[in-house]
Amino acid sequence: VREESGKEQQVTTFVLVMQPMTVMDLCYVRPPRRGRRVAPSSGNLSELMNGRDIQSIIDDLEELPEEKSYASVPSFRFPLAGDGPFLCSQGFNGHFTHFFLTTRHAVDLECPVGTEVVAVADGKVAIISQDNQVSGADCKNFLKWNSMLLQLDCGLLVEYVHIKKGSVRFKEGDLVQEGDVICESGDVGF
Repeated sequence: VREESGKEQQVTTFVLVMQPMTVMDLCYVRPPRRGRRVAPSSGNLSELMNGRDIQSIIDDLEELPEEKSYASVPSFRFPLAGDGPFLCSQGFNGHFTHFFLTTRHAVDLECPVGTEVVAVADGKVAIISQDNQVSGADCKNFLKWNSMLLQLDCGLLVEYVHIKKGSVRFKEGDLVQEGDVICESGDVGF
């Protein structure tokens, strides 16, 4: 992963897809080598793990409402410029991170960092967040992406996330047209 300072380090991340009310052992934490204290004096697991940072994003998940018919939703142009190929690494209701109410309709596309991202339709720039540079599958990075939110003329919202730090070419309130290059792809966030 990459921290905000730019420092890179290795992490181990587990993503589990399980039936509700299921219990399982995920991993075994090996005690310190001989001669080291086994029980932390403070009751802090991080102390036992010699200062290693242990994080979790386990949370109560809301039950997703029934899907409505999307027959009336318009189609949009592809959001990346260039010839590709571009791999869809996670689609709607994806088991990795698209199972939350707010992310269930997200699509992750793999492309080189710096690929031009275009407006999928005419609209207005509503919100810009582009100051993060963390990267990697670390729980600390889960909500630290950069994004640009467009309010489309048809009333729908489109949010572009994981965009490159400082790459947005418009400001909040600006109008964009379908096909305008609005920012660059990045590798920011979880």
